[in-house]
Amino acid sequence: MKQLITSGAKGTEYHFAEFALGAGIPVKTFSYEGDNIITEFTDQIELLTEPQLHVPDTLITLIRRKSGLIFPDNEVRRNIIRKYYWIVRAAKTLIVVGELKKSVREMRSGKGDWHWAIEMAKFWDIPVCVFDTRNEMWQYWDPLAGCWLPTFENNPPKMPETFSAAGTKALCPAGSIAIQSFFETHARHVELIEEQR
Repeated sequence: MKQLITSGAKGTEYHFAEFALGAGIPVKTFSYEGDNIITEFTDQIELLTEPQLHVPDTLITLIRRKSGLIFPDNEVRRNIIRKYYWIVRAAKTLIVVGELKKSVREMRSGKGDWHWAIEMAKFWDIPVCVFDTRNEMWQYWDPLAGCWLPTFENNPPKMPETFSAAGTKALCPAGSIAIQSFFETHARHVELIEEQR
């Protein structure tokens, strides 16, 4: 059974959750006491305890040193990044929509906390696919080549059984279309399977 895992953020995750529930795919959201999340498109909320929130801190330190990503001083933003630990770990694939940063200099800009989700997925060898809104291309991380590669004919990735979503809160029209295309591709795949039965 398919399932989407999110952190309940607006923008990319909100749109993923809306399309998922519209397609009959359950949505699970990680949160914590005092968190400000959008619950309109979720049917299961898992509250993290205070100790659970700090489980990712060691990994965050490792990633910060390796990637150049900045761990913000703001506690709310820190907890968003900590939630990414749990949503990425719970999924088999990470799907991201946003302007992909590829250089250390860009990483150090401090913008786009969702890049932490990407680095966590890479750390655990969890497949990650990004719709880069800068060039409007679907790309996936190739761990053997150590770089981002374009998907075949710029097609969205195949929907796995359990997947997490992350990305920009300021979702542009191209990003919205990419998310819609991701779900439409899955629907066509399901229809094809049904026709062959």
